[in-house]
Amino acid sequence: MIYYHLSSVDSTNNYLKTNYHKLRDWTILTADYQTHGRGRYDNRTWISKRGDNLLCSILIKDKKIINKHNCLVLLVGITIYRLLNKLGLKNIKIKRPNDIYVNGHKICGILLESISISDDIKALVIGIGLNLNQEVFSKELNATSYYLEAKKKIDKSKVLKLLIKTLKEELKKIKPNYQEILLKQYKKDIIE
Repeated sequence: MIYYHLSSVDSTNNYLKTNYHKLRDWTILTADYQTHGRGRYDNRTWISKRGDNLLCSILIKDKKIINKHNCLVLLVGITIYRLLNKLGLKNIKIKRPNDIYVNGHKICGILLESISISDDIKALVIGIGLNLNQEVFSKELNATSYYLEAKKKIDKSKVLKLLIKTLKEELKKIKPNYQEILLKQYKKDIIE
């Protein structure tokens, strides 16, 4: 794994997508701030106070993982669910396809994008915006953070290391019927 950190970037996903050809598998990019962070649709933005939250993207070039891309959003959602649970948060829900909620408020967004040439997927970029230390959100965002839920700040680098460790553990479990297993296992915690 190779880690890069930028003070500011348009979008961590965009950076990895633009530069994927010269970056290695499992390149992880974090940023303090994104000028054009976005959600699953072009008209949705990801708003985050500079330096407070975990803004990261992971470049995947491993064909074994790329071939399982259909279940990756759910797998990353389960990874975040388990991570937040390890950090002591409760009442966590996965809102399919790509959001995580705690006590009815959004704490994380996931953006999975592929890089394809002539229908051949060359790489995947997993973007994660996880609210950690932000203390105030505008009401229309219906957002929360680790700080607001746990009443304490947390080290972003510690969370990133735990996130990557948990994600690698989950990726080892992928089998042909993995998505169905996850859906059954987490049925009560998944909001369709």
